Amino acid sequence: MIIEHDNKIYLGVDWGSKRIGLSLGDGETRVVTPYKTVANAREVAKVVIDDKIDVLVVGAPYSIPERGLRATKEFHTFINELRSLIKQPIDSLFCTVQMAMSNQNNAKRGVYCFYCLCL
Repeated sequence: MIIEHDNKIYLGVDWGSKRIGLSLGDGETRVVTPYKTVANAREVAKVVIDDKIDVLVVGAPYSIPERGLRATKEFHTFINELRSLIKQPIDSLFCTVQMAMSNQNNAKRGVYCFYCLCL
């Protein structure tokens, strides 16, 4: 996702079955920084409320072939629970190593993309 030049605060969510990594993105400065890890959707929702997040960007874990459908089901359960807890929009980002590399290449050309947390 490309961060728009706006006044919104973005929350990057790197879902994992054991931990969920969070990063904060500032639409005005277009800077994204690692924030913290949490354990579940309720903790993510607390961050959304406490930090006045405008938009969530969630990396979808479809690049984990060894975990297959189980990871996909757990991920969708997480997303559905998160949607029930917050009103902010959730953007899904198909996240692969190739996308992360593409983001790095785009940044070299001056195109600033939301940091892909998959690496």
